[in-house]
Formats: sequence, C-alpha cells, structure tokens
Amino acid sequence: FNTPERAYKIDRAILATAITELNYYKLTPFKVVVNEAVEMAKKYSTEKSYSFVNGMLKTILGEQNANYTSYCYTTIICMIRSYFI
Repeated sequence: FNTPERAYKIDRAILATAITELNYYKLTPFKVVVNEAVEMAKKYSTEKSYSFVNGMLKTILGEQNANYTSYCYTTIICMIRSYFI
C-alpha cells in the first residue's frame, strides 16, 4: 500500500495542513502544530516521513526565530514545492 507516490502526497498534505494552521490559527502554539503534523506522519505515511515533516516545519519556523507571523506564507509554499519538484 505504501508506494513512494502515495507517501509523497501524504507528506505534502500534512505539511500543507500544518502551514495553513500556522498561517490562519495564530493562537495555536507552534509546538502543538508541529507535534500534530508529526503524529499524522507517523500514523498515515512511511516509516521515516515523520522526521522529514518535523525537520521541514522546524526549519521553516527556525528561520525566523519561531516568529512565523512575520514570515511570508508564499515563501514557505515555494520552499515546499521546490523540495517536491
């Protein structure tokens, strides 16, 4: 059941969900969003996907010293798209 194509789509959907939550639900703590995304990756994706999802989100948040609200949403989407293309 777990093909690379399926894992790719699931990981991308998890990242998009987390980024949307960070962008539009600003009261949700960053750690909660990252933890939820990691748990979804553990449950629905491949064995190593959770570390990828965790790393991507931590990198994105870390680039602005965890001050996501000032970070450009478009830049984050471009970063993720460039990884998958």
